[in-house]
Amino acid sequence: MTLRHSFRTGLFIVLLCGTTVCAQESTWRYEHRADYLTRRQSDDLMIGGHYVNPLPAAHDEGTPTFTVSCSAGHVDAIVISTGVVIHHEFGASPKVYAQIDDDKPKWDRADLAVQDDSKTLIFGPGNRIGGIDMLFAKKVVVTVEVYGERIVGMEFEMPSDSQELYKYCGFIKAKQR
Repeated sequence: MTLRHSFRTGLFIVLLCGTTVCAQESTWRYEHRADYLTRRQSDDLMIGGHYVNPLPAAHDEGTPTFTVSCSAGHVDAIVISTGVVIHHEFGASPKVYAQIDDDKPKWDRADLAVQDDSKTLIFGPGNRIGGIDMLFAKKVVVTVEVYGERIVGMEFEMPSDSQELYKYCGFIKAKQR
């Protein structure tokens, strides 16, 4: 009798914890940035992601981040911090693939998008890998390749609430989930 009771209690705890984990949804984290030298201000909305297996051999502590940078109610850039060095010198031409939900992956060359730290990609809002549609997806998977070899794969669960996007970037959800 005690074994049966223990099993029921254990099953209840597992189901309760599983429901709590599944019920958590990603939300935009807000940060206001001001550069006093250039007098430029921006509103940044960020979400954390996770690395897709296999994990990159060498990556920063933490997780990759997906940031939408807006100013004056307009999207300035989509910033993806990979946490992994992307070699793009000596003729290397990195490719970035983005898959929005279950659509076919789109790609673009990342030469101009790779920043000085070699770990951050910055794209304009009308980029070839998905543009603004990336913000209204359920899931975005981003992969970076150099010389045909995958350097990093990242997955971002996009928030379903678009209130912050409307407030800081001037638009709301364009398509239904």
